[in-house]
Amino acid sequence: MNRKRPTGWTAVVTGLAVAILGGAAPDATAAACRTADVVFYSTDSTRVAQWLGPERSACADYYISVMPVAEGNPRPAVAPAIRAVGPQFHAMAEVRLNPWAIWVAANGKTWFEAGVEVRRRMATAGYDVAQGDTWALNEVGAPSTQLLGVDVFTDTGTARDDVLEFVRGLYTGDVGMPPAPGLVFAANPTEITTELALYKERLRSWFRDAEFWTGLSRYVRFWAQETYADARTWGVAGSTLAERASHLTDYFAHAKRLLDADSDGTASARVFFEAAYTPVGNASYQWGPPELQPNGIGFGYTAITLPQMQAFVAAQTSALRAYAAGAGARERFGYAFVPRLTTGAATQSIVAGQVAASIRGSETEPSGACGPAGDWCNGEIAGAEFNPAWAAFPDVTPPVVVPHVAGPLGAAGWYLGDATVTWAVSDPESPFTTSGCEATTVDADTAGLTVTCTATSAGGSASASVTVKRDSTPPTLDAPATIALDAVMPAGAIVVFVATAADALDPAPTVLCMPASGTVFAIGSTTVVCGAVDEAGNTTTATFVVYVRGAGEQLARLEIAVAGVGPGRSLIAKVQQARAALAAGDADGASSLLLALEHQVAAQSGKSIPPEVAAALIEATRRLRAVLGAG
Repeated sequence: MNRKRPTGWTAVVTGLAVAILGGAAPDATAAACRTADVVFYSTDSTRVAQWLGPERSACADYYISVMPVAEGNPRPAVAPAIRAVGPQFHAMAEVRLNPWAIWVAANGKTWFEAGVEVRRRMATAGYDVAQGDTWALNEVGAPSTQLLGVDVFTDTGTARDDVLEFVRGLYTGDVGMPPAPGLVFAANPTEITTELALYKERLRSWFRDAEFWTGLSRYVRFWAQETYADARTWGVAGSTLAERASHLTDYFAHAKRLLDADSDGTASARVFFEAAYTPVGNASYQWGPPELQPNGIGFGYTAITLPQMQAFVAAQTSALRAYAAGAGARERFGYAFVPRLTTGAATQSIVAGQVAASIRGSETEPSGACGPAGDWCNGEIAGAEFNPAWAAFPDVTPPVVVPHVAGPLGAAGWYLGDATVTWAVSDPESPFTTSGCEATTVDADTAGLTVTCTATSAGGSASASVTVKRDSTPPTLDAPATIALDAVMPAGAIVVFVATAADALDPAPTVLCMPASGTVFAIGSTTVVCGAVDEAGNTTTATFVVYVRGAGEQLARLEIAVAGVGPGRSLIAKVQQARAALAAGDADGASSLLLALEHQVAAQSGKSIPPEVAAALIEATRRLRAVLGAG
């Protein structure tokens, strides 16, 4: 890759004398220079300060961590060498939890006393808080809980209280010492990680610990999120610089974006992050796949060519600058600079020089990190693929799942024919997968078929169910056949009948008949219409005829009944006379003749007429007289 490097590049590689002696920083090029605090996690602290020095930005302060010595004590003599590069360079004593947990237990001390003791030893080792030196706690968060005896991430035991007391001691120091707000490195999954649900839920839970974040805000200046980018998820062939920057920012900003999206009891954490959140990129060269490291953690993959690494560093700087632009008056970002022992100092100085040049080049505009011609950020890595999981990470709401049912709708939620269930699934914040959400057609009668659609996004899972009741079969209706009976009054007769219905899905279909059973039916023929309806609204109808015989027909039947009954033909004669009177319109005359007939039958009952025959004839004459209106 052919790059035009800024003035001073030769000195970065071949001559360090000016940097060691603290040569003057280049002048800022514009009044609009973007001020920044740039933090470094490094295992080669003195040399990285010297390599950064010649290309340092006049608008930036550089905070470089220094590894402790055995038993966790601050390493001596390094802090003055870092400060010697220039007044913008500050040393941070790396403080590790495990050795100080041992110290607390072995000496019966408190965590606050441990923090004070670190400050004493920092002073002895040459750290000068008055000149900007401070401490850097390494580390909290996930997955560092796999390695640390103090599990702050999931708050095992009194872990968070202990850390708060520790940083309070680090901040306060001994009597007469100036306060020292420091840095906390926060670990997180590597950029290639795709399964983030558990991490996110634990992170959300941690963010709700208001007491912890309120306390931390008093003592911590930088919350250094270890977002060590991986070149395999950056240099995607055919992608644009903007696409690559967007994916880098998704990773760099994931914790703060999640916090901004989740308003459930996280106000204290949000206030702290606004003031302290510091994404830390990856300038560590050359490192293999972190997933092959112990516990699967480490720096992002950088086993690439030197020109590719330079482009990777420049692109990260541009993205970090663009994100940090919204951080306030001073921007905050950083890098891990941990050289592999197999990579020579000259090569590492070039990587450091690229970091410095990109920071300086972006003093006024993030794109300046890519060089005057914009070509420093160009690079491709064979097989690289973006990881979309980090873009979806801030999603804290599951998809919305809405069922739709189409079909002929009857009553009470029943469908009278085929019903098709489809689903509208949406999540504007992240991609989603579905299960059971295919279209389903209910094409057979059922008392209730329940179908369920489940959708899962980065915000969680949501399900919706709908129960479809289908009944396309009308009930069966059992109605009487034709009913014929004698009138019992001038208006006709009260007719009682029974019509019943049965249905496979409705145990009690409604049956209605008009005219209804128990009402007065007029003399002559009346058609009864019955209908049965089930709960779904399916209907069945049936008809039958009710025939009510009037006085004329009843007299004709009576004439037949009395033929041959009693002595002689007197009974049949009276019936024939009554028929003649009725035919002539003389209802009263007919009624009188029937009354005489009744008396005659009564007199002969048990004599010439068997009692049961007499009773039936008397009943018939009385019914006829009632139809004729006799009192």
